Amino acid sequence: GKLLLVALGGTFAVEGLWFLNHFDRAAPNVALGWFIGFWLIFLILPFAFRKRCEDLGDAWIVAAVSGVSQFLLVYPLFKQSFPNDVMGLVPAAFAVPSLLGLYGIQKFFPGMDKRQQSRLAWFGGVALLFITLIFPIQFERQWITVSWAIEGALLIWLFRRVPHVGLLLTGLALLAISFVRLTLNPAVFTSYERSGTAILNWHLYAYGTVAAAQFIGARWFTDPENRLGQFKPVAALYTMGGILVFLLLNIEIADFFTDPGSRYVAFRFGGNFARDMTYSIAWGLFSLALLGIGFRCGSKHARFAAIGLLVLTLVKVFLHDLAAIQNIFRIGALIGVAIIAFIASFLYQRFFDKPDKGPPPLT
Repeated sequence: GKLLLVALGGTFAVEGLWFLNHFDRAAPNVALGWFIGFWLIFLILPFAFRKRCEDLGDAWIVAAVSGVSQFLLVYPLFKQSFPNDVMGLVPAAFAVPSLLGLYGIQKFFPGMDKRQQSRLAWFGGVALLFITLIFPIQFERQWITVSWAIEGALLIWLFRRVPHVGLLLTGLALLAISFVRLTLNPAVFTSYERSGTAILNWHLYAYGTVAAAQFIGARWFTDPENRLGQFKPVAALYTMGGILVFLLLNIEIADFFTDPGSRYVAFRFGGNFARDMTYSIAWGLFSLALLGIGFRCGSKHARFAAIGLLVLTLVKVFLHDLAAIQNIFRIGALIGVAIIAFIASFLYQRFFDKPDKGPPPLT
């Protein structure tokens, strides 16, 4: 089993070095044949000798991840030698053998012991990886980040059916990494140009998909055997999703008010009353929505975050927005702020100023 891991690693290293230094994009067929051939050898080997490999967990790991190693070579080969508008078909083709392998494992090895869980987890995870790559690769922008987020949520779903803790930890890690790549990576706004379309653009697709993956992952999370101990990631997943939605809101506003013809989104404050008030109104409405969610779900942390954002919005309006507008517009701005504050106050009275019924009477 260990020798197969070494063999796969050595094969991939030699292939990668050759591809980087000697690949001829005008004659890709020989290289493509070698890449596919090595993949099929490692994939079929444990099935062909399944009696001998039944107890060799590393052999099944190699069979599962061999497709990933060869995909890292086949995909750039297609981009260089066969450029087209349907590149999403490449991961789709790679998903088929993994799904067939998953079917073969269930057919040849009935039951659900630890060895079977490991086999199903590896082949299922790789199959989901290729499936989640189809849509992001087809649309290109931030495809790695989006695919990692979708893969993370699906691995948490798969954990509900194949209780292998590696699926759960990998899914949570992928969701966390995808969040970091979109929130702490300034290159997002300098490497990808604006699409020129307001609202329905790649920002909505990338940030919206990753945020949805965070929410779905939190919804699907389960740990009945308490394998993670005291760590409960549901709140963290919901928090990361909420932050991404808030960032998306601000990015869409900035994109809408960016000067026509500009290549990248410009974040500016001041000098444009409509833009500044749009930010303030959006922040206020977001805080109200977050406050309502906090009451609905009984989350005090969501309520505290909503109040904090609402206070920040009020400070921005009074210290920044109102100073740059004329008196007649100040009246309208103050009315809008008063309405938001009134709704927040009403929500608190609605949910907290209820009469205390006291304990039930003794019988």
